[in-house]
Amino acid sequence: AQRERQEAEARARAEAASKAACERGEAKVLTATGDPSVLRQCGNGLLWTSADTVQSVGWSEAQAHCRGLGGGWTLPTVAQLQSLYSEDLPGVPCPEARCRVSNQFRLRSHWFWSSESNGSSEAWLVHLNAGGRKSAHLSVRVGDSTNSRALCVRRP
Repeated sequence: AQRERQEAEARARAEAASKAACERGEAKVLTATGDPSVLRQCGNGLLWTSADTVQSVGWSEAQAHCRGLGGGWTLPTVAQLQSLYSEDLPGVPCPEARCRVSNQFRLRSHWFWSSESNGSSEAWLVHLNAGGRKSAHLSVRVGDSTNSRALCVRRP
């Protein structure tokens, strides 16, 4: 019981610190929501899944994964994904480097599908190691060099 109380107090302190950072205008900060699998982005209030898909997925699979979460979850736009990136952040480990995003994310890749297509057979991916984007065939998935994943977003 004492350990649970200490953990709850630690979470409350972390939430208070995150809230204070948001109030100071630190837009790259994400705050806890009470659900450890969901983070709230400062400034725009967007909700994000804290972890990406376990495996690489193609664009259609990424869309289906987010929709399957229910409650309005979708793939983010390129701009929404890029809003998570900042060179100033120490980042989190992700393959081949560090993804320059909040350390509250748990990522297994550095390429993430956006909701935006680029013609009839390609869509945009965002690289969270460097913040850039590239277009890839909709079927890029397991074993392909991009190791593409889905990170889902929704409006509060």
